[in-house]
Amino acid sequence: MNPRAMKFILPSLLAVLGVASLAPLRADLLLKPNDLVAVTGDSITEQKRYSVLIEDYLLMCQPTTGLNALQLGSGGAGAYVGGMRAPYNLAPFHPQVATMLYGMNDGQYQALNEPMAAGFRKGTTDSIETYKKLGVRTILVSSPTCICVKGQTADQVMYNHTLAAFGDMAKKIAADEGVAFTDTHGIMAAVIAKGVAADPNYNLGPDGVHQEWAGHLIMAYAMLKGLGCDGAIGTITVDLAANAATGTPGQKIVSAQNGTVQVESTRYPFCFTGDPQDPQSTLNVINYLPFNDDLNRYILVVKGVTGSKAKVTWGNTSKEFSAADLAKGVNLAAAFAGDNPFSAAFAKVNDAVTAQQTDEVGLTKYWLGGIKDLQSSLPSQGPVLDQITQIGIKERNRLAQAAAAAVVPVDHTIKIEPEP
Repeated sequence: MNPRAMKFILPSLLAVLGVASLAPLRADLLLKPNDLVAVTGDSITEQKRYSVLIEDYLLMCQPTTGLNALQLGSGGAGAYVGGMRAPYNLAPFHPQVATMLYGMNDGQYQALNEPMAAGFRKGTTDSIETYKKLGVRTILVSSPTCICVKGQTADQVMYNHTLAAFGDMAKKIAADEGVAFTDTHGIMAAVIAKGVAADPNYNLGPDGVHQEWAGHLIMAYAMLKGLGCDGAIGTITVDLAANAATGTPGQKIVSAQNGTVQVESTRYPFCFTGDPQDPQSTLNVINYLPFNDDLNRYILVVKGVTGSKAKVTWGNTSKEFSAADLAKGVNLAAAFAGDNPFSAAFAKVNDAVTAQQTDEVGLTKYWLGGIKDLQSSLPSQGPVLDQITQIGIKERNRLAQAAAAAVVPVDHTIKIEPEP
């Protein structure tokens, strides 16, 4: 392993050594039906990547019904900015849930000092208090991300220590404020350690800060785990001897005959993209991140396999599984991660979510901010400015409804062929 990479990784891993899961497990789901989740943060959030992946999950994997997300990223923001801007960019949407991912800008890329720490603590606390006053029911505070780039410099190693310290502060603040916490920094550090062990040049993006899709899947994982998502997407149970099959809610069995099962699904497994050899793709990072185990279990159980194994064909791909594994249940989402019958439908929803969140960045960062300034300088035009605000919100809501409507039933076939 690269010694320079080890110097970066080991301090961040101290918090996770000996822990069975990479993320804090919750027994309770913090989301309720029809919740709107405001995803707040700095330019990392404004990239519209982990926020899009979160909304993809909420819409298609459906931890509960009617969920939606709102993109509230703003480049250059520190922890204090969330609360400062919330009265005009968060309040008009009345979200029930908010996530907070700050810290990268709070440290100014320097070694930690007390004034800096005090500023981060105050900014985080003030933002939490503002969200509470605006009626946000559930707040999830995250530790900052890590810098992970090929050829880690001494300054980058130093700054990861600062970011880890901010994470410790965020955890304490969350406890003091009675809100939820998720350790994105620790989770990401653990993934990086595994990646570097496999390839000393492993990295999550060109500049190490604004990461590619692999890094953002880690962030989405941390947030979804912190919100208590349990990952039970669906189970299809097939009895070959009885020519019968059953499905959990969202998995309607259309027919089952001679090992061929037709299913209509309204609840999707999460789908991954990119070159599996590209360390910056979501399809690659799942080698180091337990996303499928923890958040993406789409299980096929097969009873009555007469031989020692069976071939399962799902979509365009066939794979062999032992009879024992099929009897226990295999995770189709993991086994067929690269291409499966949900991939095309998932991509269409992802496109609609991206269009929605692109509009939200312009609306919440520029439009509503400009309206706020005009209200101060043109108080007599309040009714007109309120009307303009409502026009922007109406368009955002139209795009959000279009994203939700893009989740249509997927018809697919699972074929099971016992082999000697």
